[in-house]
Amino acid sequence: MTALPTINQNKSRGAIRVAHPACSVFEERCDALLINRRDSARTSRALRRLMRDSVSLEYVRDELNWLARERYNEAPKATYDAVVYELRTYGLPPLSKPNCQRRLADLSIAQFKNLMAGLQRRRGQYPNVSDELLTALATIYDARVTSDER
Repeated sequence: MTALPTINQNKSRGAIRVAHPACSVFEERCDALLINRRDSARTSRALRRLMRDSVSLEYVRDELNWLARERYNEAPKATYDAVVYELRTYGLPPLSKPNCQRRLADLSIAQFKNLMAGLQRRRGQYPNVSDELLTALATIYDARVTSDER
C-alpha cells in the first residue's frame, strides 16, 4: 500500500503544502549532500537546479542518485538487487542484454565482488547460476579491474 500525501495549511501565511513521503526522502538527501559536501560548487549548482519549480520529480530522483553515486561510487541498492535477481533467475542469457550490461557497469568493484560471491554461495538454490555464468562474470570483473588501474 502506498502512502498518501498529507495536506498541511499554514494559517499565518495562507500557504498550502503537500507533504508526500517522497518529499521527505528528497529533503533528507539534500540535507545530507549540503552538510557533507558544502565545499563542492558543482553539488551546490546541481542542488540549486533541483529546487526550481519547473524540474520534474523524475529528474530530481535521477540527479540525486547520480550525485550520491558520484560521491560513493556505488550503484543504488535497487540496481544491485535487480541485477542479482536477473542473473539468479535467468542465468547467462541476460548478460547479452543492454539493461543487464548497464546495471553491471553501474556497480562498483566492491558491489561486483559481492555479486559474484553471493551468486556463488547460493548457486545450490538457483539452478540457472552455472559455471559459465560465474566464469563470464569473472571475465567482466577482471576487465574492469585492469581498466580501472590504468
